[in-house]
Amino acid sequence: MERMTINGNEILYHDNGQEMCTFRVIARAGASDEHDPADYGCAHFLEHIFFKGSESKTWHQITELGARLGDQNAYTTNERTCFHQSFVSEDFEAAGELVCDMLFHPMFHEDEFERERGVILEEYQSYLDDPLWFFSETAMWHYWGERSHRVLGRRQSVENMTQDRLQSFRDRHYKQSRMAFAVVGGIGRSRIVDFFSKIHPTDNFLQEPEAYSRDDKELQTAPFSFYHPGEQAIIGLVGTRVPMETDTRDLAARKILINGLGQGMHSMLFQRIREELGFCYRIRACDDEYRDRTAVIVYCQLDKKNVEKAHEEILNIFDKVRTDGFGDELLLTAKKNRYFNEADARKTSDGFGEEVFDQYDLTGTMQTLEYEREVIFSLTNDDIKMAAERFFPASDDVSFIKMTNEEEHKPEEYM
Repeated sequence: MERMTINGNEILYHDNGQEMCTFRVIARAGASDEHDPADYGCAHFLEHIFFKGSESKTWHQITELGARLGDQNAYTTNERTCFHQSFVSEDFEAAGELVCDMLFHPMFHEDEFERERGVILEEYQSYLDDPLWFFSETAMWHYWGERSHRVLGRRQSVENMTQDRLQSFRDRHYKQSRMAFAVVGGIGRSRIVDFFSKIHPTDNFLQEPEAYSRDDKELQTAPFSFYHPGEQAIIGLVGTRVPMETDTRDLAARKILINGLGQGMHSMLFQRIREELGFCYRIRACDDEYRDRTAVIVYCQLDKKNVEKAHEEILNIFDKVRTDGFGDELLLTAKKNRYFNEADARKTSDGFGEEVFDQYDLTGTMQTLEYEREVIFSLTNDDIKMAAERFFPASDDVSFIKMTNEEEHKPEEYM
């Protein structure tokens, strides 16, 4: 792994010797940069527009060339927008030129803009109809505050979006200092240097970006409920907000805590809530990040009649882990399972790019798999207890969030 700077561009590079490669552009601009509610959805809408034509290519030519090279796609989160093109190593230059052309020289065609608005509204409705998506987006919006609104925005903001708003968002946030290029695959270093020596972003990209701003919302632990028409309820228990770890060992401890707590059939939550009590089909622990902080959330999809009993059982498990950590067998299983997942993600160029480089702007670290293994297997039960104490210091610090179809929580519309 190597980090280099060429013509002011940040380059993250890893030669894994594979013919299948990935070219990625990571823009540190996402939904949390949308300050005005009328801008909600700008980052995601703009992600779509970059595929709709450049100064030299129509949308059809972009799509055709992307498919000829391999596979192209993009995603938007609260923190970033990532564009990625997969290709075979001989096509590195063509893949890089395509992605750079889309980002540096987009065209905002009125007819394409209006058609894409319809596409995004359909995407929005498909997510509204997905209970897990609706729960996750709404629950974490409540937990982190207004800046952590849904990445797709609101229906009204998408319906009223203008090209001027999209161009303004791009002009304010798509800057060289907040972008990184990542290349993974069997591509020699000299080709990387030669290619990026010819990449000169337009003047607008060289200007200073708008300063980051975050509206902090005081953590509310009072129960919060909201409506969705699905028959099952979904509950979420979210611990306290913790500063993003700068120490690799603390980060690894968080990942092992989550793994043993609720990331598989071996986990404490799965075995107790699902297997022993039969309260649910789906229960899982994960982390959620916003700017420089993170939190651990447990969510459970279940019949409404089991909500209170499951809530109590989950809190009991938090208390147990905080006090006793994991047993020896679970600790070993969680460490080996976490290492397997890490190694499995890195075995392809796309996986490496997503697992290591896309996360670099959050963690600020890039570690070899060998180093990750060393850290993971050096963790002790005391590390797990300390991690649990950080994220779940007491039951009173756990936010309880419920999604239900109970009429008392039904608004005029659930959007």
